[in-house]
Amino acid sequence: MRSRALPCHLPDRECLSVRWGCFVGVTPSQAVAACKTLVQDKHVFLLVGAAGTDQIVECAKYAATAHIPYLAE
Repeated sequence: MRSRALPCHLPDRECLSVRWGCFVGVTPSQAVAACKTLVQDKHVFLLVGAAGTDQIVECAKYAATAHIPYLAE
């Protein structure tokens, strides 16, 4: 997983972009581990899921328990 800061217009906030490498071979448990890292280590205030039904469901469950908003398509 790679992350990089993106320009954003929120005072005192850093925007992160996380790429999975085309989402190939990412298991639901790997997706949840990445979400936990973002919440616990990076202290994000919002998670966004864009691919993989199983991954989206599991990350949404984690986000609910962590009280973090989660957006998915």
